[in-house]
Amino acid sequence: MDESIKQELDMLFHEKSCLIPIMDEDTDDTIVPGIMLMQEKLNDQGFLEKLKSRLVLSGDKVDKSTYTDDDTTSPTVSLDATMLHLAIIALEGRCYQVNDIASAFLNSLAKKTRIMVLNQLITSYVVRIYPEYSSYVRSNGTMLVKVVKGLYGLPEAALLWYQTLTTYLKEHGWIACQNEPCLMVKGNDFVSIHVDDILFSSKHESHLEAFNELLTKKFGTPKTQRGNNLKYLGMNVTKLKNGDLKITMDGYLNEMMTIYGVEDDSPTSPASIDLFNDSRHTKPVDPTHFASKVMKLFYYVKRIRPDCLQAVSYLATKMQAPTEHDMFKLNRVFKYVKSTAKDCIIFRARADMQLVAFSDASYASTYDSKSFTGGLVHLGNGNAPIAVRSTKQKVVSRSSSEAELVALDEMARLVMWFHRLLIEMGYKPPPPIIYEDNKSTLALVSQEIIKSKKNKYMMIRRDFVLELVKTQLVKVKHCSTEVMLADGLTKPLVGTQFQIFKNRILYGGQSEVGK
Repeated sequence: MDESIKQELDMLFHEKSCLIPIMDEDTDDTIVPGIMLMQEKLNDQGFLEKLKSRLVLSGDKVDKSTYTDDDTTSPTVSLDATMLHLAIIALEGRCYQVNDIASAFLNSLAKKTRIMVLNQLITSYVVRIYPEYSSYVRSNGTMLVKVVKGLYGLPEAALLWYQTLTTYLKEHGWIACQNEPCLMVKGNDFVSIHVDDILFSSKHESHLEAFNELLTKKFGTPKTQRGNNLKYLGMNVTKLKNGDLKITMDGYLNEMMTIYGVEDDSPTSPASIDLFNDSRHTKPVDPTHFASKVMKLFYYVKRIRPDCLQAVSYLATKMQAPTEHDMFKLNRVFKYVKSTAKDCIIFRARADMQLVAFSDASYASTYDSKSFTGGLVHLGNGNAPIAVRSTKQKVVSRSSSEAELVALDEMARLVMWFHRLLIEMGYKPPPPIIYEDNKSTLALVSQEIIKSKKNKYMMIRRDFVLELVKTQLVKVKHCSTEVMLADGLTKPLVGTQFQIFKNRILYGGQSEVGK
């Protein structure tokens, strides 16, 4: 522990010159306490790898009234853009690496200095490392320091770092995508930025080291991962011998199973057919514990287990007033995930730049008569999805075609976002294809209707999709319910039907609609 604290203080006082000791009489500003946090760093197997110390400013003691959202909100690369980037890496056989900028926030100058007080214990460590600072120790054994850089805990620290990094990259020819500002492009090279974690890819191996040198000039030597097994944002990215990319999260999964003490069991699907049944009559359970379990699991299934997303997404709607029956359903999903821990998603090296989407809805399927939307987007038919949606609709639809229209409108907006992003990345993708199995909905978006009994809200959705079809920006095609891949994202599937859905959505089994 002592060595970990020493490394942190040396970084702050010496390497990054973030903290400057001051006397009491040198400030009239509000004094904010500092806190030394200790964090266990685990390896992929869930075992302790090292102990990391981090001195942070107690942000809850800072007057937030002086800030607006624009002063503190920092973007990070979206999951959809990250998955698109990974799919392109597999498709084009790109060279890639992950860079981690050590103590990234400390590379940014604070726009306003803050005064922080170090408690007696932290002060004792500071004086032990820097005896010359002993004259700054106050009568009560504490020390005041001026914070001149983006120390963790400052409300604006993340935004300052984002601005510092992206400004530097722009000065060297990088361009941020308008549709995704944390995805930047320079020629055929791409970077995805998530705070201090950067995924870089190129068609040229020499560009990897050139990018490292660029970062080193400004921020010091970054920690760099290369090779066939990398980790990015909690996901393990493994390049297989055939060029495919396998995405897993073994460390996260093991930690989650340990935290909640998940029993060994082998349900054949994440949910039974009674998932949507009303459970409000059963005994309530602790909503905080239930919500914690749901969100922990949601983070996992959203990334690499879309076959379980529908069940978890529905249970997320029960977080305010969960019952024993809801907890029973949630525990079933946990048991299923544990028993199928080897399942993951795989991006194929033999895909193409055709965006293919599936849109579906289950009409009035929940106890409150609301419908459920399901949809997914692939980069190349037969590939693993780069985006998956499974959500309870916010409106009550009056027919199955209305429910399908709500889903189709949402998927059309999503697929067009991907289409525009690919263009910004320098590609010329063909018009996206959206598959729909409801013929009445297809008719609504395939022809002009002068008069309609549909309400204005639905007609706006219809007109948006119709305009995309008329201008040939999107193709909406019919497929049978049997090959509708989004079906398992709208309602619980069991037995053989679920197994077929699972194999197609995880491993990209070639769909009949693409043959």
